[in-house]
Amino acid sequence: MYKPPLADYQNLLTQYAGDHKEYDLATMQQFLQAVGKFSQERLWPTNKIGDQEGIIYNPSEHSVSVPKDFHECYKIICDNGYTSTALDPKYGGGGGPWVLHHIISEMLASGNLSLSTCPMLTNGAVTTLIANASDSLKEQYIEPMVSGKFSGSMCLTEPQCGTDLGLIKTLAEPKDDHYLITGQKIWITFGEHDLSDNIVHLVLAKTPNAPDATKGISLFLVPKYLPDGNRNLVFCGGVEHKMGQHASPTAVLNLDKAQGWLVGEERHGMKCMFEMMNPARIGVGVQGLAVSEAAYQLAFDFASQRRQSRSLDPKQQDQGHTADIILVHPDIKRMLLIIESTNYAMRHLIAYCGYHQDQNNLDIVDLLTPIIKSYVTEQSLDNVSLAMQLMGGMGYVQDGLCEQLYRDGRITMIYEGTNGIQALDLIGRKIAKDQGKSLMRLLKHLKPPKDIEALINQANTTLLQNTQNPSIIAAIAPSYLKLLAISIQYCLITQDNHAADSLKTFYTDYILPETKLYLDQIQKGSSSLLDHQKYL
Repeated sequence: MYKPPLADYQNLLTQYAGDHKEYDLATMQQFLQAVGKFSQERLWPTNKIGDQEGIIYNPSEHSVSVPKDFHECYKIICDNGYTSTALDPKYGGGGGPWVLHHIISEMLASGNLSLSTCPMLTNGAVTTLIANASDSLKEQYIEPMVSGKFSGSMCLTEPQCGTDLGLIKTLAEPKDDHYLITGQKIWITFGEHDLSDNIVHLVLAKTPNAPDATKGISLFLVPKYLPDGNRNLVFCGGVEHKMGQHASPTAVLNLDKAQGWLVGEERHGMKCMFEMMNPARIGVGVQGLAVSEAAYQLAFDFASQRRQSRSLDPKQQDQGHTADIILVHPDIKRMLLIIESTNYAMRHLIAYCGYHQDQNNLDIVDLLTPIIKSYVTEQSLDNVSLAMQLMGGMGYVQDGLCEQLYRDGRITMIYEGTNGIQALDLIGRKIAKDQGKSLMRLLKHLKPPKDIEALINQANTTLLQNTQNPSIIAAIAPSYLKLLAISIQYCLITQDNHAADSLKTFYTDYILPETKLYLDQIQKGSSSLLDHQKYL
């Protein structure tokens, strides 16, 4: 029921990674075929199994077991380096292009979203350690993490704080060459499981007498098992019972003087953690696209077989049957084309970000990251909902598979920073940090048509007019992010000579007009939102 869109992938690799110095197109093609075959034939069947079996938590041992079918798939992923393609060869990575990495990640997430989350988080932890850890920590932990022998987790949230991490209470007390860390972390994805030999937790905590707010936060490496093989004092206190991703454990972690080692400088923890969060946010966008692609294929297959009513066009009526396949009906075509065209555009956006990662254009990558995390996950879940609608009752029941994709994918709009936070990050951090220079550089690279450029400039003018009123900026931020996302994607797909003209035309006629709606919201909507009496 899932078949990787290899032709799309080949096109993107040619455009965005065709001149890679280590990987030629033939090598990347081999990767596509191998991972595609694995995702289709081995991973996809485990997706439903994971949803039905879920995980098993043993409270007496504080342990979590994932479905047994996951273990062999995880081993294949690790042994073949499918998730370490773009990581540093110095530590066992493939040294390949990030464009290829994102494409591989999409196929794996389409095959099994729950399982794919584990190596995605590990990659983010590896990136953080390479950039910030001491040489001894790098030597001890990075290579086994790249190989998949160790996995990684990100430990930020506590019962009293999520987005506002300045409120954390976890305490790290110095002792000899390490720290003793005490506190509780919640919502920790793959915080406990039996896929890897060790779990390397990256934990935010405050040292004694640290200042309030985020300026007092430090980052620590807290392994499940210590270097001498003994169990560290970090234990799973329970797992969450979730709407979806039933086979991806979301753990409560209790630390009781657990040994941890400082990563980076003391009180610079947020800076270090963002180096893990940013790759993870791109990865979450990839996950959103992955479920949207799987849903599209389910919906298209259903529409190609289900017969209901007659086509309104006599030329499309099948005289050999008393009813026509629903694919001939305009509303069915509309829903499929919305999903197909936006999937294509979002895939371009992610590949384009990968291109700038490979070119080390980090300011543009920083700018694109919240757009990918927010817009792609939101549009993707809209797409899965459309696929369910198209399939009718079969989309709503478990036998149709689409409802699982919706349940599994819904979290992508929430974890790694909710989508509203991404919009604030885009305007408040990424654009404001250099007074919009990175945005101007991006637009110069994209060469948008004059009408699109004018639309973006009008939105920017509204931002500039309200720089002294942060409430207005916050109110218009989500609409601004969506306007920018659609505009960027429009530039990318209309400049793609390999994209079908009919798909470009549909995107231009059906999706692009949303930018005018968002501009109207930006220019007029904040006052009615902020002045609403009920919520004052």
